[in-house]
Amino acid sequence: MAVVRSLIAACLLSVAPVMAFADCSAESAILSGPLHKAFREFVARTKAGPFYRELAGKSGAAGACALSRNGDNMMLVYTFANGGRLQATVNPAIEFAEQRATVSSITEDRALALLRNAERHAFGADGCGIEWKEPEKEGSAAPGSSEIVYRGDTCNCQGRELVKDGRVIALILRSAC
Repeated sequence: MAVVRSLIAACLLSVAPVMAFADCSAESAILSGPLHKAFREFVARTKAGPFYRELAGKSGAAGACALSRNGDNMMLVYTFANGGRLQATVNPAIEFAEQRATVSSITEDRALALLRNAERHAFGADGCGIEWKEPEKEGSAAPGSSEIVYRGDTCNCQGRELVKDGRVIALILRSAC
């Protein structure tokens, strides 16, 4: 949450307009001066997280990265050689953070372990109070798809597994304080 707080301060100093995708360097024209440091912290925290490490562990470092900014929303998108993808989004103004990892060939046990690790990475050793033993199952608009949702009691945090045809295809950790 420290990264979210530093991004709040940086965004309040910025009046940059909505921009399209740009490269992921901290010197990108999409970022005003005060955002450079916050952005570097956002990138470092994302790359240190369990979702990035899992995807990079299967295919090496990300092959491409893109940054976009829409008002207070800042989004990083990493793509990997094996079809993996990590989208990390923050909106400091409303203290929203989300990471969505598109995965392949992952077991249910590994998916749950990654979500738990992501919770601890984002919120510290005590996490955000997600109840891992009592998930809810939600339907999805896509045929053969559903979502398994684990809800927490701090900052409306939740972990999600997107399942299609019985296989986990994506993991999501999100919160909004």
